[in-house]
Amino acid sequence: MPDKNIIDITYDFSEDYRKKIDPDKYNLILKFWHKILWEKYLPNGNILFSLIETDYGLIHKSDLGEYYLTSDSIVHTYSRQNCMTDIIKQFSKNEIDNFFCIACQIGGYILFPGYKIGNKQTINGARGFNQKIADRFDLTLECIRLYYNNEIDNKINPLGEVLNRYDNFFKLFIDFKGYCEYFLLQDLVTNNYTYINFFLPFNGFNTKPRPNSVDEYRIFMENNIKFVINRNNRIQNYLTEKNKYWYNYYLVKANNNTIFKYIVNPDGQLNNYGSQLCTVNKKCIEGDIKYINENIIDDMKNNNEIVEKVDGRNWNYEKLIDHYFDNEGSLYSYNKNPNEKIKEIYRSLHMSNYLCNNYYKY
Repeated sequence: MPDKNIIDITYDFSEDYRKKIDPDKYNLILKFWHKILWEKYLPNGNILFSLIETDYGLIHKSDLGEYYLTSDSIVHTYSRQNCMTDIIKQFSKNEIDNFFCIACQIGGYILFPGYKIGNKQTINGARGFNQKIADRFDLTLECIRLYYNNEIDNKINPLGEVLNRYDNFFKLFIDFKGYCEYFLLQDLVTNNYTYINFFLPFNGFNTKPRPNSVDEYRIFMENNIKFVINRNNRIQNYLTEKNKYWYNYYLVKANNNTIFKYIVNPDGQLNNYGSQLCTVNKKCIEGDIKYINENIIDDMKNNNEIVEKVDGRNWNYEKLIDHYFDNEGSLYSYNKNPNEKIKEIYRSLHMSNYLCNNYYKY
């Protein structure tokens, strides 16, 4: 199994399907990778779309509203559908298995709202059942493009009605360009975001969505594989670029009344051995809290305590958990194994901005 804290773009979740387990619903690594990727600032640049893990998905709660999001596979091989048997058997098992494994890599997944509105189909359900879409994501993205152009009539946009039900979700991304850039879908659209790079030639939604011949299936397979590989690389580049500038400040308990600041560089090395950040007193932090918020920061400033902001990431710092400390409250891993243990801490914390529920009491 991969380290859940480090996204491996070559890892695939195909084994789950072989065990008849739905990774979209049950795979904890996939869920956390979604959190790492999509917990970021919205296109307006001012609001962090924070995500909290739940049993089967991720949830965002803020003044923007409450959004329950679930994973959805967006690349399908059709290899297990009876209507495709005659075409599929013309390909070797290795070809189909390779297609399936690539489809199960992180580039083949996205988040959609997972809650029903008015007890009607979700986006995930509708695009699977709609015979004009047949679970194809390129066709789904065309529907989303039409939606952002205010084309919601089902005669023009087969998913117009269901997409419009989730209008509040799509408004988070402002427009089609914002949506594509947020979810790193640029490889499926043209540079000006006015046209979809379809997996098969597109002549409108009256064309059957599934490949109709061996030649069409090969084109379909090659274009899907190309999309996932390109999106995987885009995901890797996004994370690399983000981490390049992401110096993480952690509030660390050292004793009963002192907080130390540790800075971890993206390469995993401890940059600062621990400089005193502030003295915590009952006025600043009392009892069992979950977040360090603006009010607490203001209290610290009023008491002439040093507070330093980190790359606009807000004031929600993750606490280093108990087993990273020895009995003296020191970061024992620095003394014992500065390279591997610090990297482990960085991996486990660098993308999360929430304090653990069992924050130390003072």
